[in-house]
Amino acid sequence: MEYQIYVMKAKENLAAAETCLNSGYRNASVSRAYYAMFQAAIALLIHKGIKPPSGSFGHQWVQSMVSEKFTKRQKIMSREYASYLLEAQEIRNRADYSLIDTSKTVCQKQLSKARDFSERLLEELPHVSQS
Repeated sequence: MEYQIYVMKAKENLAAAETCLNSGYRNASVSRAYYAMFQAAIALLIHKGIKPPSGSFGHQWVQSMVSEKFTKRQKIMSREYASYLLEAQEIRNRADYSLIDTSKTVCQKQLSKARDFSERLLEELPHVSQS
């Protein structure tokens, strides 16, 4: 199933975020944490049959669908969880494109939020093989 690819990417990015944090690569860690959340969201959207009209899973579209479909309509997650995705993208953008270095505290919080967000969405999916 198509969504399984995104599940594996989400899990890979969570592991990469943790590895980066432990290695002192804080900017890369928050970037990978964001993408873990983003890809977990895409996996659940695909599983629910929700695909973008353009065929491309843009960041703004995914964030909008998470808010609309998973917090307002289906009540899969709280609004607080939906805000994690937007906040994570803002932090990732600063980490990737600004001169400001990301603190270890911010990285730890983002990794924790990425785990919570991703796990919440992925528990809505049928079991996915680890192979």
